[in-house]
Amino acid sequence: MAISIGKLPSHLQPLAKKLDQTNPTTANGKLEKTELTRALKNVSKFSATEKAQLQELKTLLDTKPAAPSTGTGETGGVTKKIGPGGAWESTVFPPKDGQQREVITFGGGGLKLDGRKGQEIKHQLAGDGVIAVKVGTDATMRGYASATVGGKTPGEAGGPPVHGPVTLNASSPTTIKTLEITHKVPTKTESTDFFPINKTVRAGETVDIDLSKHRSGVGLDQIECIWTASYSVPDPSGRKSDEGKPFYQDGVYADLFLVGKDGVERKIDRTKFVDANEVDNAHDLRGPKGDTLRIKFYARNPEGKDHPITFQGVRFRYETEAGATRPAEFQVNKVFNPGEKAEVTLPPELRNKTIGRVEVRWTDMLSGTWEKPGYAYGTLLVDGKKMGNPESVQSPETQTFSYLNGAKATDGKVGVLIERDKARVDWIKLYFED
Repeated sequence: MAISIGKLPSHLQPLAKKLDQTNPTTANGKLEKTELTRALKNVSKFSATEKAQLQELKTLLDTKPAAPSTGTGETGGVTKKIGPGGAWESTVFPPKDGQQREVITFGGGGLKLDGRKGQEIKHQLAGDGVIAVKVGTDATMRGYASATVGGKTPGEAGGPPVHGPVTLNASSPTTIKTLEITHKVPTKTESTDFFPINKTVRAGETVDIDLSKHRSGVGLDQIECIWTASYSVPDPSGRKSDEGKPFYQDGVYADLFLVGKDGVERKIDRTKFVDANEVDNAHDLRGPKGDTLRIKFYARNPEGKDHPITFQGVRFRYETEAGATRPAEFQVNKVFNPGEKAEVTLPPELRNKTIGRVEVRWTDMLSGTWEKPGYAYGTLLVDGKKMGNPESVQSPETQTFSYLNGAKATDGKVGVLIERDKARVDWIKLYFED
C-alpha cells in the first residue's frame, strides 16, 4: 500500500518526503509501506518526535477500506447499540491469547469527519488498555483517518497499553465505516494502568475516568494524580507549610471518589491540594473498588474561582495475585547519583522466569530548590536494557513497572537507571508470571 505524501497531515509530510527520498531512483511522491517498514527497523536513527510520527504514519498505512465483515471467523461476540440514537453497533469478542477485540460498525451512512476536529468514541470497553486500533474508511473518500487513545498512538515502540478516550481524526473530510480496537487483557501480576489526560481543567470542574472493565471487582492499592498549578495570591497571614511553602488564597483543592454501578460516590483518602509539579499519591488504600474515578476540583476562597490546573494523568495500581513463583525482594539502601545504576543480581533459579512486574521503593533527594526543582527520574533495566519510559521519583514512594512483554533476566541483572538528580533506592521487588 502507498499514500500520496500531499494527502498526509502537514506535520507528517517532511518525514514522509525524507523516507521517500532515501533512494532517489525510486522516489515517486508517495510513502510506500516498504519504505516505512525499513525505517521502523532502524528506529534508533530518528529523533523522539520522528519516532512518534513514524507510528502515526504506520497507523495511516494500516488504515483500510471497511470490510463487509470482521473476517476472523470469531463467534460468541456480544453486540450492543451505541452512539447517538443507537445508530452504531459494537461487538465485543471473547478474550483470546491475552487480547480482546471490539469492532464498531457506524451505521446511518457512516461517521463523517470534517478533517478539522476529532470525534471521541464512547465504546463498550472504555477504560481498558488498548494496544492497536484499525480504522475502516469509505473506499471512495480521499482522506486518511487515524485514532488516538488518551491522546497517544497505541502500540508505540511496543510500549504498555494506552488507556483513555478513543478519538478519531482525519486529514480531510472522510467517512468512517468501521473501527476495530484491540485491548490487552492484564495478567495476574500486571498491576498498573496509566491514563494520560494532558488538558487544562479549572477549579469547579469535575473529571470522570472510566476504569478498565478487566479490573472489575479488583481492589485498588494506590492512585497517583499527576498535575501542576501556579499561584500568585499568598495568604496575607504569612503562614507557611512544613516545607516552607506559603499558603495561597487562589489555591485549588481536589477530592477523589470511586463510583460504582449504583452511582454512589465513595470518597477515598484525604482532600488534596493541587501543588506545582506534583505526583500526589493516595496509597495503601486497602482494596476499595469502583467503576469510575471522579475528581472534583474546587477553590476554598473566592480568589481561586476558575483557577486553571494542568492535569497530566492518573496512574492506578491494583491489588494483584502473585504467580506460582514467590516474589523476590532485594535490599539496596543506597543513594545513587545521576547516571548510576541501582542493580541487583538474581539467583540462578530466577533467571529464566518471566517477570510480571517490578516494584522499586525510592526517594528523590531533591538536590534542587522549590523554585528550581531537581526531580530525579528512573528507568527500569533488565539485563542492562531499558524497559518502558522513565518514571519520576517521589518522596518517598513505591513505583511499579509492569507490562514488560515477557521479559526475562537471563544474565540475572535487574535494576533502575537514575537520571537528572540523586535518588535513594531502598529495595527492589520482582513478581513473576510463572
